[in-house]
Amino acid sequence: MITLFLNYLDSILIKYPPYKKTLDSLIKGNFPIIIDGIDGFFRTYLTEKLASLSGLSTLIVTPTEKEAKIVKKDLQIINNNICYFPGWENITFSGNKYESEIAGYRVKYLSELLLDKKMIIVVSLKTLLTPIPPVSFIRDKLSVFKTGESIDPVEWEEQLVSYGYLRVNRINMPGEFSMKGEVLDYYPYGEKYAVRIVFEWDEIEEIKLFDPVTLKSVEKLKQVTIYPATEIIWDRDRTHALKLILKSGKDELELLENQNNCRNEEYLFSSTFQKHGTLIDYVGENSNMVLIHEDRLISSYEALKKEIRELYNRARRDDLPSIDPDKVLIDYNNLIEPVVRKIIFPNIRNQDESRIEFSYEDARSFFGNINYLKEELKKLKDLGYRITIFSESEIQGKRIANILKDFELEVIPLTISEGFSIPELKIIAIQENEIFGRRKRVPSSVGRVKSQAIDTFIELNPGDYVVHINYGIGRFRRIDRIKAAGTERDYIELEYASEETIFIPIEQVNMVQKYIGKQGGAPSLDKLGGKSWETRKNKVRKSVEDLAEMLIELYAKRKNARGFQFPPDTDWQIEFEAAFPYEETVDQLRCVEEVKADMESSQPMDRLICGDVGYGKTEIAMRAAFKAVVSGKQVAFLAPTTILAEQHYENFIERFKGYPVKIAMISRFVSGREQKKSLRV
Repeated sequence: MITLFLNYLDSILIKYPPYKKTLDSLIKGNFPIIIDGIDGFFRTYLTEKLASLSGLSTLIVTPTEKEAKIVKKDLQIINNNICYFPGWENITFSGNKYESEIAGYRVKYLSELLLDKKMIIVVSLKTLLTPIPPVSFIRDKLSVFKTGESIDPVEWEEQLVSYGYLRVNRINMPGEFSMKGEVLDYYPYGEKYAVRIVFEWDEIEEIKLFDPVTLKSVEKLKQVTIYPATEIIWDRDRTHALKLILKSGKDELELLENQNNCRNEEYLFSSTFQKHGTLIDYVGENSNMVLIHEDRLISSYEALKKEIRELYNRARRDDLPSIDPDKVLIDYNNLIEPVVRKIIFPNIRNQDESRIEFSYEDARSFFGNINYLKEELKKLKDLGYRITIFSESEIQGKRIANILKDFELEVIPLTISEGFSIPELKIIAIQENEIFGRRKRVPSSVGRVKSQAIDTFIELNPGDYVVHINYGIGRFRRIDRIKAAGTERDYIELEYASEETIFIPIEQVNMVQKYIGKQGGAPSLDKLGGKSWETRKNKVRKSVEDLAEMLIELYAKRKNARGFQFPPDTDWQIEFEAAFPYEETVDQLRCVEEVKADMESSQPMDRLICGDVGYGKTEIAMRAAFKAVVSGKQVAFLAPTTILAEQHYENFIERFKGYPVKIAMISRFVSGREQKKSLRV
C-alpha cells in the first residue's frame, strides 16, 4: 500500500515546478540546494528521492540523536538500504564502558563504506563531529577469505580476539566467535546470520551463512570479508600515543596493559592518531550531504563545545582520563565547508530567490474529536483532496477505516513521523496520533529482551542431571568425538546407575533434556534396562488420564449451561479501542478477540488472562468492561490493594472520558464506614 502512495506522490510531483527546479539543480550540480518550508516525512521522502536519483551515497545530518532516529524510521518505510550511524551513548568523559553493540554497528558501516557500498547514512551532529580512526586504520583490518585459499587457524584465532570478538564454545550473539577443530564460526554485528568457514588443514574448503539458533545452513558463499567487532583496537603504537596526550587518569595505561581497555576509550582512541578520520572521509568526497535544520546545527555546535569544556573540567577534578577538549570535537565549519554537494533544509523560512519553496503545510491535529475530523475530511473531499491516513498497526487501521467508513480514503498500516499536506497538489497525509491527540507507545516491559529456546546440551556442565526420553534420569558427563565404522562424529556421554554409560549421537540431542525437579535433593539415577523409568512414566500417564476424565465431565456440564450473550462491537467500541495510547502486542490482540468471542457466545464465560506486570492485562480488561457497559450491564473490577484500586480508578476515568458511563470506587471499610467515591464521565 505504501508503494501505491509513493508512486502517486512521484506522479504528481514530476509536473510540480518546485520539484522540477530541485531536480534540475541536482542534475546540473548547482549546489548548495536550499529547500524552504518542508518538514517531517515529506522532507525525508524528498531526500531519499534525490539520493536515489544521484546514485551516490548520502549523509543526512540532524541536530540531535533523537531526530536522527526519527529520520531513519521514516527512511526505512521507503528504502531498505539505510544506515543509522550510532553515536557513543555515554556522556563524554563519564568513565562508563561503551556498549559493544554500538561499537559493532559503527565498524560494520565504516567497513561497508570502504567496500564502496552506496547507502544513505543518518547521523546526529555530535556523532558526525566526533573523531574516528583514519580510513587506513580500518581498511588494513579488513580481510577477504575465499574458498581454496590458505588460512592459518591459530593466527586468526588470536586476530579475532584482538579485533574485539569474544571466544565462546558456541556462538549465540553478535560479536562472538568459535574455533572447533577445522571449523571457524563468527557472528558479525548487524547481520541476520553467522558465518561458518570450514577448512582442511590450512585450505578454506567451504564458506556459508547459517542460522545461529537452528544451526541450519542458509547460503553458500564464494568469499566473505571479515571486519573487526570494534573500531577501538589498542596496539603498542596506540598505547604509546595515548601516554603522550593523556591529561589525567594516568592509571589508564596500566589498565590497557592488563585488560586491553580503559575508561573513556571511545573518546581517547581516535585522538592517538596524528591525523584522525571523519565520517566524511569514509563516505567519500563525491557524495551528498543533507543538513536538516541548518540554523539549529550551527547553534547546537556552539552548545556542544561549551558542554564538552564543562565535562572536561569535571573529569580533571575527578581524575578521570581526559584529553584536550579541542581534540574531542571537530570544528563544524572546517568539516562542512569543503563539502560541495550540499542539500540544505533551513528551519527558518526566508524570502530568498536562491531558495526553492514548496506549497507545504505541517501536520494538523484533531484532538481526539471524531466529529471535527469528519467535518474537516468532508471539506477536503469537496475540494478534491486525496486523503491518506497512516495507522500504528493493521488492526488500528481497520478501526479507523470503520470509524470513517463514509469517506473515500486510503488507510496504510505504517507509522510516519508526522502528516503533511500540499495544497497546490490536493494531497493530505494524516498520522494516527494527529487524530487522537497522542502517539501510541509500546509498553516498556514488552519487546526489550530477545530470547531463544534453550540449547540444552550446550548449557549443560559435567555432572548435571538430564532426562533421556527412553532411558530416564542420568548424569551428563561430556561430549566426545568418537571414530566408529570409519566415520567421526560427536556423542553425548551419559552416566546411569551402577556407573553404566551410554553414548547418544549428537543428532539425537532433542531426546535429551535438562532435569528440572524438586529442589533440595539430587534425584536417583535410573538403571539401564530397568523398570523404574517405565513405571514412573506409566504412573504419570495414569494421573493425566484421570485428570482428563474429570475435566471432560466438568466441561460437559458447562456446555449445557446458558449465559448472557453480548452483541457484536458497536461504533463506540471501535472508537474507544482506536483511542488507546499503546500499540497492542500480538498476544494482547489475540486475548481481546478471544474474550470478545466468549462474551458474544451464549455459553458461560470462563477465561484466565495471565501476564507479567506491565504487559497489558488492564488494557484487555478495559475493552471487555466497555463492551459490557454499552450492552447495559454493570462491571466489577477487583484489585488486591487500595492503592492499586486508586490507580485503576484514575485510569478508567481517563479512558472512559467522553462516554455516558458512571465509574465508582469502593475501598475497604474504615472505622465502620464504607469509603466510596464516584464520577460520571
